Amino acid sequence: PLLATNDIHYVRQEDARLHDVLLCIQTDSTLNDSNRMRFDTQEFYLKSQQEMEKLFSDFPEAISNSLEIADRCNLELELGILNLPKLDVPEGFDPEGYLRHLCDGNIENRYGSRPAEVVQRLDYELSVIAQTGYTGYFLTVADFIREAKGRGMLVGPGRGSATGSVVSYLLGITDIDPLAYHLIFERMLNPERVSPPDIDLDFPDDRREDIIDYVRNKYGADHVAQVITFSRMGPRASVRDVGRVLGVAPDKTNELCKLLPGGPKANLTTALEESSELAQLIRSDDEIEQVIAYARGVEGLVRHVSVHAAAVVISDRPLTDVVPLCGGSSGVVTTQYSMDDVTACGLVKMDFLGLKTL
Repeated sequence: PLLATNDIHYVRQEDARLHDVLLCIQTDSTLNDSNRMRFDTQEFYLKSQQEMEKLFSDFPEAISNSLEIADRCNLELELGILNLPKLDVPEGFDPEGYLRHLCDGNIENRYGSRPAEVVQRLDYELSVIAQTGYTGYFLTVADFIREAKGRGMLVGPGRGSATGSVVSYLLGITDIDPLAYHLIFERMLNPERVSPPDIDLDFPDDRREDIIDYVRNKYGADHVAQVITFSRMGPRASVRDVGRVLGVAPDKTNELCKLLPGGPKANLTTALEESSELAQLIRSDDEIEQVIAYARGVEGLVRHVSVHAAAVVISDRPLTDVVPLCGGSSGVVTTQYSMDDVTACGLVKMDFLGLKTL
């Protein structure tokens, strides 16, 4: 049936000017460009029910019909449920039993005998891994490490928290004996504070794609994706972009940027609170005041997207059942959720780093 809807590009009507500035940043133009892309009205904001009813007073059913669409929508996100790839384990084994079998079979190769200390530590780690549900994670990582080594590829010996695990050592994920260096397993996996294990694995930069292709072929291309990252507009970038759009002299913008902090946690609000020199400059210069006002509006917005340098996720079902996906110009399929949100959806990221120095 007939339906009334509202094309929304900003929440409040007073954001129309800020949206105009953002369009200029996106299209590499200035507010003074006569032929630039622009919206002809300030009506692309989120209108209230009363405003919509007034606009469509001749068609009241068009307003109520919008509820029909809302009633048909039903999306339930299963957060916090672990989603690891399905494993093919040999007949007669379950995943936990197969993991123990692989570890037991390598104790004498690694230690020359079966020291009681090793067996005791192995029993403890395997119980925690089973309790937290990450048996499949260790088996999956061990599988593609074996594949890489079988292809004659250099593989980084493991670093970070993975070196604290006897299981990782016995599976060949790391070549560092945690017992020899008194490294603790709880830094990697702790039953009192369960968070996904995170094993950083290094491959030669010109062979990294080979091992990712192996994973795609084994688990299914629709079960594997890389992870998106979002580059956001920081204080200095926001000021430079807004200054260009407003036609402010570059020298003036550069001087302003020198007063702004750098670093990933820097923001304009904190800078204004902490720098009396910056506050005085804004009070004394209307042009700078306008730049800062618009820059605060665009600061933190996504500037562009790219692919995470290492993270890959593997699912037990087609990934489109778990997270939205997107394909970039490079042809790489990525999740539309970034790393933390992918983890919240139950996917465990696996890090495939490509290093020239390996």
